[in-house]
Amino acid sequence: MKNILVYICLFFCNTVFGQDVPKQLQEKITALEKDPQFKHAILSMYVVDSKTGKVVFDKNSEIGLAPASCQKVITSASAFELLGKGYRYKTEVGYDGKFSSGKLEGNLIIIGNGDPTLGSKRYYGKNDNSIFENLFLGVKSISEKIIIEDSKFEIQSIPNGWIWEDIGNYYGAGADAINWKENSFSILLKSNDQIGSKVEIINSDSIILNLGIDLISNVKADKKGSGDNAFVKLAPHSFSGTIDGTIPIGENKFEINAAIPNSSYYFIDDMKRYLNSKVISYSYKNIVSINNSKRYRKTNNNSYKFNLMNIHYSPTLDSINYWFLKKSVNLYGEAFVKTIGYEKKGVGATDTGLSIIKYFWKQRGIEPSAINIID
Repeated sequence: MKNILVYICLFFCNTVFGQDVPKQLQEKITALEKDPQFKHAILSMYVVDSKTGKVVFDKNSEIGLAPASCQKVITSASAFELLGKGYRYKTEVGYDGKFSSGKLEGNLIIIGNGDPTLGSKRYYGKNDNSIFENLFLGVKSISEKIIIEDSKFEIQSIPNGWIWEDIGNYYGAGADAINWKENSFSILLKSNDQIGSKVEIINSDSIILNLGIDLISNVKADKKGSGDNAFVKLAPHSFSGTIDGTIPIGENKFEINAAIPNSSYYFIDDMKRYLNSKVISYSYKNIVSINNSKRYRKTNNNSYKFNLMNIHYSPTLDSINYWFLKKSVNLYGEAFVKTIGYEKKGVGATDTGLSIIKYFWKQRGIEPSAINIID
């Protein structure tokens, strides 16, 4: 497949400046279709002159095909248009009760708004400590609960239709209202020199122990150079799973990456370490992650009482989108879709976001049935 992709790039470079582009495209496509690797395949192509809008070449443009990560272009363009390139996620910190001289008599509330970059290593100056320093700025003690509100997005973190070989792996990380370190963690595996022998789990991020996650290795050793064919099967909101598949023989520290099953707990685990290091007084038993914290923020007359203290802002959407497309970070795309749903309809759900996206493109001449957005 890599050979085919390179071939496509080369013939485009050679033909784009030709005098008879449609004819040359047809010749190259015909040659491509004769390649043995294309025996059971079909392609769809629609080429338009960007200056005139004239259709230069059309082959099977109305045939629905699975575009894989190319579909990210639709999500990306939709986010730019519906949210704006300068859009920034915010993680808010507030309280109910009384706050004076660093002492909080009441609950401290952290409200997530779906920031997929929170804790990510891709952004300079956005490391763990700097984020927590911003969130807990001025706080010395908390008398009541620390409430992690993750209610802005639906409780189902992943879309319908995902298969076991995706769920639990880093590229299958779900999007929540509170995301942390791109909702992934690392696992180290060790294999001996015998093909078919069992592979051991020798180490993993401390989050596994801290959250009590139990992983069983069903991984087998395969021939040298066979690559990473290990799949983590760990469902969202669960605490046990398996690792199946194969890795090469003779590996002492073979690293794979998995999706965390509950991102709020991941966030809380690192947050506790920060609070302890800064000697901020709190009760670890009083940290709660909930899907609807309104009950903690209602007064007797049922009105909200939330005093804003601090806000952590994400990079702008154009910066997030850069990594979304450059490294194909699925989490970012899933967050974009849910964010569109929340910002436009007040419902941070995949289905809501997708319906808005399809309507948006319908208004621009693309019929909804032509866009089948599904994972």
